[in-house]
Amino acid sequence: MIGPTTFGSFDPAPLRKIEDAGFEVRRNPVGRKMSESDLAQALGGVVGIIAGLEPLTEKVLAGRS
Repeated sequence: MIGPTTFGSFDPAPLRKIEDAGFEVRRNPVGRKMSESDLAQALGGVVGIIAGLEPLTEKVLAGRS
């Protein structure tokens, strides 16, 4: 999952490297800084996070909204 909405928008090479390594990239589905609740819902089944300014709280990382 990609948290920051701008990640890869100026240079798509980092995203391509992730995809070329066999990972599915999930973009930020809300188009703004994600809330704690947004993150908790979006992180199901992910193996990694590219973090921005989103609130990666204990609650989010535990998968509860």
